[in-house]
Amino acid sequence: MVKAWLPIPEGPVVVDAEAEAMGSAMVEVCDAAMPRAGPILPRRKVYWWSAELAQLRESCVSARRRYTHCRRRRIRDVPEEERLYAAYSVATKLLQGAIARAKDQAEEEMLETLNSDPWGGRIRWGGFPAVEVGETRPTAKGGATSSLALAYRPIVLLDEASKLFERVVAARLVRHLVGVGPDLSDHQFGFRQGRSPLTLLRRAVRYPAIGEWKEKELSCGVPQGSVLGPLLWNIGYDWVLRGGNLPGVSLVCYADDTLVMTRGSTFREASIRATAGVARWTFREHFKALAPKLTGAASALSRLLPNVGGPNVGCRRLYAGVVRSMALYGAPIWADCLTAENQAQLRRPQRVMAVRLARAYRSVSHGAACVLAGTPPWHLDAEVLADVYWRVAEARARGMQPLLEEVRQWRLDSCLLLLQKWKESLEAPSAGHWTIEAIRPVLERWVGRKEGFLSFHLTQILSGHGCFGRYLSRRAGREPTAECHECGDAEDTALHTLAVCPAWAEQRAALVAVVGNDLSLPAVVEAMVGGERSWKAVASFCEVVMTQKEAAERGREEDPASQPMRRKRVGRRRLAYDRRLPP
Repeated sequence: MVKAWLPIPEGPVVVDAEAEAMGSAMVEVCDAAMPRAGPILPRRKVYWWSAELAQLRESCVSARRRYTHCRRRRIRDVPEEERLYAAYSVATKLLQGAIARAKDQAEEEMLETLNSDPWGGRIRWGGFPAVEVGETRPTAKGGATSSLALAYRPIVLLDEASKLFERVVAARLVRHLVGVGPDLSDHQFGFRQGRSPLTLLRRAVRYPAIGEWKEKELSCGVPQGSVLGPLLWNIGYDWVLRGGNLPGVSLVCYADDTLVMTRGSTFREASIRATAGVARWTFREHFKALAPKLTGAASALSRLLPNVGGPNVGCRRLYAGVVRSMALYGAPIWADCLTAENQAQLRRPQRVMAVRLARAYRSVSHGAACVLAGTPPWHLDAEVLADVYWRVAEARARGMQPLLEEVRQWRLDSCLLLLQKWKESLEAPSAGHWTIEAIRPVLERWVGRKEGFLSFHLTQILSGHGCFGRYLSRRAGREPTAECHECGDAEDTALHTLAVCPAWAEQRAALVAVVGNDLSLPAVVEAMVGGERSWKAVASFCEVVMTQKEAAERGREEDPASQPMRRKRVGRRRLAYDRRLPP
């Protein structure tokens, strides 16, 4: 992690030296993550260590030794012990505080670099190393005589720098073959962009008939004429026949033709059993294996996206796109086969990324988080990808190569249909009514806006999850009642803070001068998407008001006379958040 964000060298760059340095850095990263077996090495200095910390640690160790030596004396001096222990405690607290500040500073520096360099790479110079570094390892072939040289297959293990450069060369070579030509044979489907086994299956077969040639499109099956193909098909399809079936249901298969046979006392009973017998042929296992990967990736990336500070919206969208790409792999195949269970498995990781993208509380629902972040549900995104993919595939099947402008228009049409479906799905939300009812009427403009970014305090007003009496009492359990501490109203909500509470009359007057007298959330959101000036006015109001409300809440938490439920929490997440707040 540390090596990945090394500073870029200034001045003339020697490509070979930089490639070697990068390879060495990656070796060190791997050694740090998975140490090699060998003698125990001395502890190395951590990345956040400094001379100041070393001095404080030395003082702390000296204070501990003086206190320990005093306690070991035969004749104990209790006042001296107490004095030395107090000095040791002070030194320990000073060291712990300095370490925490150093870690936070190092993390802030790392997060700041994500805006300009989100991938943390050093590949910014041109050129190509003169020699690729690789290690050749002979691997024995199965069934061959080990004494012969031909019994071994030479496998070359390239270092990471060489792999990266080969990818650059491969991309340029493919671009030359496609653009300049001659391109590869049209019968080659392996390792080519835009071609896959799915593309192969969709090709048409021409066969002679009486007096003419006929054509039939392939949508499934093993290509005829292959010696190994039928056997491989039987091996791959064998799990379908061996799977458990309901009583009275059996399968009969000839090549790729599968017949489901059922028995029942009536036709209705037999048809119900047949339907239940094929119900297990779903993508359940695919999503079952995919869900933990998505959740792990979303959780790992969310640590780089704190609500206060951290990368800007461009970097956040980039990281959200990484998880989205993982989720939508193969979407044209399974888009029309999604079940409610599959959609639920996609919603969990998407909500994690949408919450981080919108800088919202973790309690915000999936629907509200997606609306705030402007990211459609992934199952609708899958339908867009499938629609465009099959349109391009059908055009190619007819011998036509669609133009780039046509593909863009198809994608635009699908996106418009997606927005319409998304809008219809938000008509009766199960949660997040406050947010969805305000943004849904202007959903197209909200998603397509070019200016206006969400902040932590602005999102609290838009979501209703934040430093409000109602949320703190009913959701967070941090307040005994939902009353407003500023004006004494019975219920403190986002609407009360935005339009009613007299404590914020001065800030509200400046807001009304820009957006108008109607301060209902739908009217405010419509004004925000109507112009940058309105957006900045609303964001400024939220920053000033919510900052003061949070300061008052921290004061109540630190008050020794406050109720136990209001006491300040000392968990790792809360301490990290407090250290990010301005003094």
